[in-house]
Amino acid sequence: SLNNMVPGTSEWKKLNAELQETNARIRQLNTAGQEQQLTFGQAADWLNKYQAMIVGVAATVTGLTYSLQKWMDYMGKLSDAESDVMKTASMTKTEIEDLSKSFGDLDTRTSRINLLKIAEEGGRIGIAKNEMSDFVKVMDQVYVALGDSFTGGVEEVASKLGKLKMLFEETKEMDVPNAYNAIGSAINDLGANGVATESNIAEFTTRIG
Repeated sequence: SLNNMVPGTSEWKKLNAELQETNARIRQLNTAGQEQQLTFGQAADWLNKYQAMIVGVAATVTGLTYSLQKWMDYMGKLSDAESDVMKTASMTKTEIEDLSKSFGDLDTRTSRINLLKIAEEGGRIGIAKNEMSDFVKVMDQVYVALGDSFTGGVEEVASKLGKLKMLFEETKEMDVPNAYNAIGSAINDLGANGVATESNIAEFTTRIG
């Protein structure tokens, strides 16, 4: 339209002003578009550069969440096991905490929950509170030696062998460590040199008692 007008006229000046304004707006939009393109490009470059790190962080967070859940589940089971010992052995919360602390001195791979299960069985068969730590320690040793023959795990070992001490004159007055070491050694020797399993020997011995 400007090419068909006489330069300098009022209509030409008006249309030329509109053209200048339009060109200025186009330049503004072009600049903004280039900046936005640069921003997206930088973001893409950053993502490419740190992709491995981002994935690693995400995996770590996921792993921590899973580990935290496992830890919470374990703590719940540990609390339940302590409550069971409190019931069967008539122990206070403080006494249970002291018993659990004593487990730290044991050279064993048995879990704390399984050690508490031994204490639970000890309470069930009447082991005195002041002898419970010794009972758990010696029963853990017996379980390591005889556990393969007892399908019920530490609970079965503690239950079956725990009853034997009070059934015989030879062991009734003995202290807990010596009595159960003797019982465990005798059953282990019979199992190694006979055809019966240690579990069957323990059951038979209980019936004799």
